[in-house]
Amino acid sequence: MRITEGLAYRIMRLKTRFPSPDSLSCAEIFETEAFRNGSLEYRQELMRKSSQWRYECEVQADALAARLPCGPERYLRDRVVLDLGCFTGGRSARWAEVHGIRELHGLDVDDVFVSAAQAFARARNLNAHYVKGFGESLPYEDVKFDTIVSLDVLEHVRDYGAVLAECWRTLKPGGHFIAVFPPYYSPCDHHLSQASAVPCLTWLFSGRTLTRAYNRILDERGPAARWYSRRSRELAAWEKSHVLNGITLGGFRRALRRNPWAVELREHVPLFDRRAGLWMPVRWVFRALANLPVVCELFTTRGTYVLRKA
Repeated sequence: MRITEGLAYRIMRLKTRFPSPDSLSCAEIFETEAFRNGSLEYRQELMRKSSQWRYECEVQADALAARLPCGPERYLRDRVVLDLGCFTGGRSARWAEVHGIRELHGLDVDDVFVSAAQAFARARNLNAHYVKGFGESLPYEDVKFDTIVSLDVLEHVRDYGAVLAECWRTLKPGGHFIAVFPPYYSPCDHHLSQASAVPCLTWLFSGRTLTRAYNRILDERGPAARWYSRRSRELAAWEKSHVLNGITLGGFRRALRRNPWAVELREHVPLFDRRAGLWMPVRWVFRALANLPVVCELFTTRGTYVLRKA
């Protein structure tokens, strides 16, 4: 273990990265001393900026529309929608305004996220409701939603099979679950980027080894890294690696069998999918690899599914 941990540490240090406590792309900014000990006005302003940043990202990228070939309108317009893993609410606020959501709900695991989302929705006069909770036990009655959307969240939950079951329970008959997630072995989504930008780390080492190497790098940075350090040095029972549950494309498909979902869309977005020019032949190769059994786990950057409650 010491040998492999040392090797992982050295490889991760080949291309180190340092997150900025001012970066709105980093959820851990709410763990900084400045936020935790700041004035009410400062805390509220940072929360607002986070929501606005997420809103602007959706304006620029339109991530949901980019993932759905037929567009999001049929799933969102005049629907009761849950944003499962809403963070500070900016993204789904944009959906509500552009796609005409009738009633928007959002859920996340942190009071700060929920408070920020609520304040942002109020400021924009949206019919939106946010609560703290977990996807494995959704605090909603049966058959409540027309659509549930989960973007880059399923890889972080404690039990994605239980989340799928809860989505089934709370969807109306004919309702849709839109799930987009990076599989565990996706080269650039190891979630260790606050320490290292080296790709493919999950191909080379176990999650336990990577987490210990990650801890070692952050220990060397001292108190300056405390705001983005792990609360527990060892992996939790549900973690396969740092904040990741180990979801795979194959594992997700097996979990679907617990309920009779109708799969309306299944797409494995390959590496370099948006590169143009001389990258075109590479894109074709990776697109083929992303649809082959087993190896698809290594060459898919996002699994995208639209499921209908039959």
